[in-house]
Amino acid sequence: MKIRAIETVRIAERPNLLWVEVHTDQGITGLGETFFLSRTVEE
Repeated sequence: MKIRAIETVRIAERPNLLWVEVHTDQGITGLGETFFLSRTVEE
């Protein structure tokens, strides 16, 4: 299994919250979140 893509999703109502989606070549998607320093994660 290999990571195919990593996406970040920011919600306007929660500017400190950032969702992170990890997609694999086998069609599995993982979801995580950050709260503080979300801008650093996004960069």
